[in-house]
Amino acid sequence: MGIILQSILALLFVLGLLLLTLWMIKYVQTKAPGCKVFRNLQEGRRLRIIENQKIDAGNSLLLVKKDDKEFLLFCGNRRAVLLDMEKTTVEAKKND
Repeated sequence: MGIILQSILALLFVLGLLLLTLWMIKYVQTKAPGCKVFRNLQEGRRLRIIENQKIDAGNSLLLVKKDDKEFLLFCGNRRAVLLDMEKTTVEAKKND
């Protein structure tokens, strides 16, 4: 009887650690963009993925920002196609 109880407690402990890990991953994914530490890490980067939209299992649209330009890319079938490019500087917005 002692070995069965010990095995059940060990299983519950491992499942609890697994659930805790999954919860932490989900928490970090949802809260990280607003966290000061993560913002400081991303400030020096020139390339960012602004948005990712899945079309189907193998294709997606990416909105990528590099410096002051935004690129709309269609990604799928082992290739990427540039669909649109927009300059997003303050001067370009004033001219519009």
